[in-house]
Amino acid sequence: MKKEPHFYISLDKKIYASTDFINGIINLKISEPLDVQRIELRFYKILYSNYTDLESNLEKSKKIKNLDNEIIYEKRINILDRTSEVKKMFSGHHKFPFKMQVSENDGASNEICQITENINYQIVTKYIFEASLKVFDVYKPILSAKKNLFITEYNDIKQEEITKVEICSCFFIFQKLYFLKTWVDKNIYFSGENIFLRSEINTKKDIKDTINDIEVHLYQCIEANINGKFISHVKFIAKNSENTISSKNSITSKLRIPSIVPSSSYKENNYYVEYFLYIFVKFHRSLPIRIKNKVQISQNRKQELEPQSLPLLDGETYATKFFTVD
Repeated sequence: MKKEPHFYISLDKKIYASTDFINGIINLKISEPLDVQRIELRFYKILYSNYTDLESNLEKSKKIKNLDNEIIYEKRINILDRTSEVKKMFSGHHKFPFKMQVSENDGASNEICQITENINYQIVTKYIFEASLKVFDVYKPILSAKKNLFITEYNDIKQEEITKVEICSCFFIFQKLYFLKTWVDKNIYFSGENIFLRSEINTKKDIKDTINDIEVHLYQCIEANINGKFISHVKFIAKNSENTISSKNSITSKLRIPSIVPSSSYKENNYYVEYFLYIFVKFHRSLPIRIKNKVQISQNRKQELEPQSLPLLDGETYATKFFTVD
């Protein structure tokens, strides 16, 4: 029985930083010879936004750049181009590697859907690979494949904060100076993960004799300009679930990020997304103090499974094609 060819794109990682090199392979699995003429790879970026006024039920949408159905930019490259004199490609698993780098000015992949102040808005940023295969004497491609590329932004965010705290009683009868250091355990977090924040104070006593309680709140800040409609809001996301005494003078607070939140984004022109930890420290014999720490969060993406097919002998691995989008 004739087996259908398998044509798909695979990448070496699930999520990339905007400065990473992307290594990919276009895979062709055929059980019988095929008269392949050309394989083309197309890479493009989509960025669009829209909003609905829930009071007037009037919908407006804006294409950030009106190029071929909301496409910001695209790059096409011939991965394989054969002449009619070349023999048919023999059966097996053939691989066509490619390597590329996105622009350092590109923002994170994102899917934002929010309701605020009677406005329902959506912002989507996507990066997509599309491959097509043509055979001789057939005008249109007979095989095609599509793969989403997930980008996150890595920014130089200060992880550690040192706060000077001076506690005084009435009429300054009692006065004490502390240095409180707070820091998180990672540079970047993914949705669904736990944030561990550590608070350390310079005291010879047990920390529980100095600090009564610590509350940690995660807030999301979004600003967007959609077709002239300026949207700005701050949203409470999560609160720490527990505090654990880590050592004599330190406490670790645990906070879980919800599984569905947009990625931090600072590079796009029409919107940005930021996350902050507000740390409320309650000292004995004093009013609480508040410390603000910025954190970076990326949407967690499920690994796209490669199509299942019967095993074939290794075919030919072609030379790697290099390209950039700049």
